[in-house]
Amino acid sequence: MNTKIKILATLCVAWGLVSCVSMADYQVAIVNDGSFAAFDKQFAVNPLDYPVFALAGDQAKRDPEIAARNQPREWGDDILPSDRWEITRLVNGRYLAYSNSYGYRYCKRQVQGWIHDCDLNGRMDGDYYKYLYVDRDGFVHGWQYIRNNKMAPFEKTWFKVSNKGDWSGQPWFKCVDRCDKLVNMK
Repeated sequence: MNTKIKILATLCVAWGLVSCVSMADYQVAIVNDGSFAAFDKQFAVNPLDYPVFALAGDQAKRDPEIAARNQPREWGDDILPSDRWEITRLVNGRYLAYSNSYGYRYCKRQVQGWIHDCDLNGRMDGDYYKYLYVDRDGFVHGWQYIRNNKMAPFEKTWFKVSNKGDWSGQPWFKCVDRCDKLVNMK
């Protein structure tokens, strides 16, 4: 009898968790500005079908959002000329680029402890990944923070372009590899 009660209680709790509204869904309902909540994997594309971008100049670019809040330079992660950005997501006609080297630095800033870790071989235990919206001409339109579903498997990402601060001086990027694939970016 006790086992049946435990099974029933477990099923009730599981049903309750499934029916909960995620924070991302809640934020979208309140804002109602064209943003939406979704699992990012549905927007995945094969990076080999798209070009690779890097900074057009030889100077690092500071995160415009961090600079706008007058945060200390060490609080943000600069985009370095050595970072390579690959298109890995296509969201409503917008291209999201991700850089493993930038992602590593961003993860290291999020993760502090001995249980979670970041390395360039794929282990990124931060709560979020940081992507850039970029077009075929190298213009960057803002950041997109994508939830790390390994850390929160049932949480959706709130898709909204984060473009606060000074994004002037465009285009920031240039194609550095697979440039023949620029035709795939309409």
